[in-house]
Amino acid sequence: SLGAGLWPFILTIDHSYRETVHAQARVCTQVLTWGSQV
Repeated sequence: SLGAGLWPFILTIDHSYRETVHAQARVCTQVLTWGSQV
């Protein structure tokens, strides 16, 4: 079915989206850490 064919695509998008969110969270944490040190 079409849905089954889309699954790998959806999973890839979901994975890259989550990685982006994690990267942004890491940057925010670093900025907050630097801000509290200044």
